[in-house]
Amino acid sequence: MKQFPNIVQSNLVAKDELVKMLFYVGLQKTSRVSQSITNVLLNKLQKNFDSFNLNDTCIMASAIFKCSLPKANAKAVNVIIKMMNENLDFLLDNPQELICLLKVLRQQQYHDYDLLQRLVDKLEKWPKEDTLKLAHILSYFAEAKFAHNKLNDVIISSIENLNFDTRIKDIARILWVASALNVAIHGKIVESIWNVLQLKKEECLAYPDVLVNCLVSMAVLEYYNLDLTKLVLEKKSLEQLENMQKIAPWLRLNNLLELMKIECGSELVYPGPPLPTQMISKSIEARPGLKRIFFATKCLASKLKIEVSCQFNTLPAIHNAGIEVIKDNKNLSIEVLDPPVCLHNSSQPASYMKLKLRLSKKLNKKVLLVDSGKLALTDEELFLWLEDELVRLLNI
Repeated sequence: MKQFPNIVQSNLVAKDELVKMLFYVGLQKTSRVSQSITNVLLNKLQKNFDSFNLNDTCIMASAIFKCSLPKANAKAVNVIIKMMNENLDFLLDNPQELICLLKVLRQQQYHDYDLLQRLVDKLEKWPKEDTLKLAHILSYFAEAKFAHNKLNDVIISSIENLNFDTRIKDIARILWVASALNVAIHGKIVESIWNVLQLKKEECLAYPDVLVNCLVSMAVLEYYNLDLTKLVLEKKSLEQLENMQKIAPWLRLNNLLELMKIECGSELVYPGPPLPTQMISKSIEARPGLKRIFFATKCLASKLKIEVSCQFNTLPAIHNAGIEVIKDNKNLSIEVLDPPVCLHNSSQPASYMKLKLRLSKKLNKKVLLVDSGKLALTDEELFLWLEDELVRLLNI
């Protein structure tokens, strides 16, 4: 490995050989060594990106995805986008290659909204009868929070097509898409989902983390199933979760049980390990709109004699950061509808934020919503509006 960068940096290795190396490195999957080698190869290949064909690009994308590069070479991602735009019809006729490229964009959290719109415009070419392929394509829309009326029928149809032969992993992905894009499902569709999961009991026991993902997505859509939740709490399932040695499934299970307490009156008890305290600072920095409103509210604290904090636990089970204001034992929650918690190009709360507002209403919490219109105000206008609202809602 120590000699590898020197070998690659020499001009003795041709572009096609470097691409072959990428292919074989991708077979090693995630490790520090494979990530390091992939980065070296991508840096060396930059001067050849203009001559990449679709096959080269798919090999590169596969290596980036399988090695789980935390942040891939930006020029490499641009090559992937360029190749997709130039070959979209061919890729839709060959969805395996399309999915190979989309996986990387999802992994890198790179959202190309022009590409998403072009995919919607070519909806008739989608592999609608193949749940696995369809789930991967729809996941890119969900990751980007790109909702579209034309997608709703496709998503609902894909849910209706779920059956015993569908992997639970693909069921979880489709349900997550529906919950992420606020797709309403009702009646017989909900019953069919529960029936399929009940039929796949053994697979659910083998993959309890995936079952939890299914149940959390259904909870976001306001549906719960006590029997399937109890299945997660069986000894065999809990042993599987322990063997995974990951905290994320336990966090989601705790969320599910807290949601069931609020919405179903459930008394099921969380059986897992202690959960870590999440850092609020990262969430604030990731949301400039929230950060701005938090700062403005703190600036008014002395004048209005209020206590102001930004926290995750404004509601149990919901980890979208919110602002809490207290005045003489009166509480007010401020929820900021900024892009990270809304559907693309709108102030329509998505997924967990929509759920959070639903629970606030059920718990009779007083909430001040700050939408994109208010975020567009000047600082002076925003301060005046915010002060008026705090005075009104807290009876100051």
